[in-house]
This record gives sequence, C-alpha cells and structure tokens, in this order.
Amino acid sequence: MTTSTRFSELLGVQHPIVCAGRNRVATPEMIAAVPGAGTIGFTPAHNFPAPEDLGKDMARTRDLTDQPFDADLDVGPVGIVVAG
Repeated sequence: MTTSTRFSELLGVQHPIVCAGRNRVATPEMIAAVPGAGTIGFTPAHNFPAPEDLGKDMARTRDLTDQPFDADLDVGPVGIVVAG
C-alpha cells in the first residue's frame, strides 16, 4: 500500500515517513535500507568532523542504493525572541 501526499510526491517516496539521522546509529547500510522500504533516510551530518567525511559516508550510501536519501544538516542554535 502506498500513501500519496505532497511530501511523498516531492521526495519521490512511497510513504510520508522520515528516518531521521541519529548519532552513530545511522550507518550507510541503515540509510540505504530505509528507502528500500519506501521512505527516506537522512545521514546525520553532525556525526562527522569534516565535510569530506560526510561526503565519504554519503558516497558509500549511494553505492548501496539508487533511491533518494539526504543529509540532516545542523545550522546551529536557534534563538527565539518574544516581544512583550
């Protein structure tokens, strides 16, 4: 069974489910297996000390699947200002 939503159409997946990258758990093998189940997986970019290391991990994932996957990029802390 496939669930079609705008999210799944945009990302080219069967189910509107995301496997978020988790520290040291989201290996290339896991991220490659997730799209095989019809969803999308994210490699956690914050696991890598250098951009080149993330690139190697993503290349390994690409070797394992031809399905979509992505990187979960942290952009730093977000400040919230409340006007009162």
